[in-house]
Amino acid sequence: MTDVPLPLVAVFLIVGSAAIGVVGLLVVRRVGWAQTPRHNDFVGLIFAQIALLYSVLMAFVVFSAYQRFTDAGSTVTDEAAAAVVAYRDTEIFPEPLRSEAAAAFRSYVNEVMDNEWASHGTVRPHKSRDALNPIWNVYRRYQPTDALDQAAFGGAQDRLHELELQRHLRHLAGEASLPNVIWWLMVGGGLFTVGMSYLFVVGSKSVHALQVGLLSGFIASVLTLILALNFPFTGDVHVSRGPFKHALFNFAAIDLQSGQAPGTPPARVETVSVDARKPFTDTGVDVAVGDRVAVGATGTIFHDASGSTGPNGVAERRDLRQFNVLDTENHGALIGRIGPSGAPFPVGSDFSSSSLAPGRLFLGVNDVGVDNNSGAFTATITIRKG
Repeated sequence: MTDVPLPLVAVFLIVGSAAIGVVGLLVVRRVGWAQTPRHNDFVGLIFAQIALLYSVLMAFVVFSAYQRFTDAGSTVTDEAAAAVVAYRDTEIFPEPLRSEAAAAFRSYVNEVMDNEWASHGTVRPHKSRDALNPIWNVYRRYQPTDALDQAAFGGAQDRLHELELQRHLRHLAGEASLPNVIWWLMVGGGLFTVGMSYLFVVGSKSVHALQVGLLSGFIASVLTLILALNFPFTGDVHVSRGPFKHALFNFAAIDLQSGQAPGTPPARVETVSVDARKPFTDTGVDVAVGDRVAVGATGTIFHDASGSTGPNGVAERRDLRQFNVLDTENHGALIGRIGPSGAPFPVGSDFSSSSLAPGRLFLGVNDVGVDNNSGAFTATITIRKG
């Protein structure tokens, strides 16, 4: 919408509109327009009809904008609920697929809150893969053979399809907007209504100015309300991210009752921002012998002024590999190492291993020259004790 806080925008529009309305009235009265009181009855009749039509139009537009806003909130709630239901289905997966799927779900929810929220309201080509791809990749690798497992997995796939549907409904809700013709009618109708109020003949100039100022300010306040509701994700009055935070809390609750053996500690989950301008980022996660480590990563970085990539790197630019830390991997991909001087290994968007050396986990980008980079990956790290 705008970087200026909504309260300041509202004050500027309301006070400014009231002031402009009063100045217009004073100009009209100065040139001697409508000096005969007997015209007030005729002017009042026309003004009442115009004001009625305009008030009906305002009510319709406010209702439409508020309905869009509440619908956007409903899509967020439905998507977050669908994510929790789909996360529950991952309990049927064997390890390491269970941990990988759980990490992918957490990465998805964080990606929605951290990155996708700000992109709502614009229709533009995607420069990175869909945020649900890591989850689908895990599902495609699971091949149940038992009839009951196959039936359960079929239901899990259906619920992941439902999550995908809710995801696209959220995007479409964010991209919808009031047509420009509605804005023209609202602004033009407001100007015409205020202009008609000038034609009344009122003995007291100050009383007339007060009436016009209040009318102008009220119309501006309604337009400000419509403007605020027209950006349900990016405006100052926006749909809450609370349902997705609720989903993350429920992911943790599900993990606590996922059939672990008595005395087995729950999985540790950490979400880390991997700055593309740093060779490696300390995740704060210590790996012990036998730990199963799963990493799900999302986000976009820029490896130069114009080139961007996701956690899997730039596959089509083999010429960039001369600037790599790992020669055999894609440039700009997410990589890791154990300890400050450990040997680097590929991570990408989906990683799982139970054979890492013990020590502190570091994550970075596959680029020896990070000074011209920008952006960050969001990595969700899940540690399960072996």
